Amino acid sequence: MKLKVVSLFVSEKIECAIDLFNERTPIILDGLYELEEKSYFTYSDDTNKQVVRTINQYLSQDKIVYIHGYRSRWPWSSAIGYTSKGRYFINTRKLDSLTADQYAGNIAHEILGHLAGYKHGSNRVTEKKKNSVPYIIGYLISGDFGFAKLLELARKYKGVS
Repeated sequence: MKLKVVSLFVSEKIECAIDLFNERTPIILDGLYELEEKSYFTYSDDTNKQVVRTINQYLSQDKIVYIHGYRSRWPWSSAIGYTSKGRYFINTRKLDSLTADQYAGNIAHEILGHLAGYKHGSNRVTEKKKNSVPYIIGYLISGDFGFAKLLELARKYKGVS
């Protein structure tokens, strides 16, 4: 993995999340690749193997993705982070409400999902969106759920048996 993720603001939690992201990404991608080749995801027709190849191609770039902090104008905003023009921004209002594991998942969602080219429609979270590449990768990296849940969602939304 040549791609490097660097935080531009001081946060022990985010540094820990970056370490978890770096440690878990190869394991999760290997597991995803080992599944039977099918199109498991909503908002994409790519198979699991195509998704892994696309993400690995993105990760093989000799580049740095900087994490910028921003403070949401609205304290009630549910946004954790977003990407824009190849950069990744974390809402610093949320730093106390999420664990390092959850931030590792958000880093994966934004970088391995969105920056690698995958979408999930609008920003309103729905059950169907939870089966998109950005959400699945994020959940797997964070440990919020495993491959069994991916298969359950794929059966429900993609008709994968």
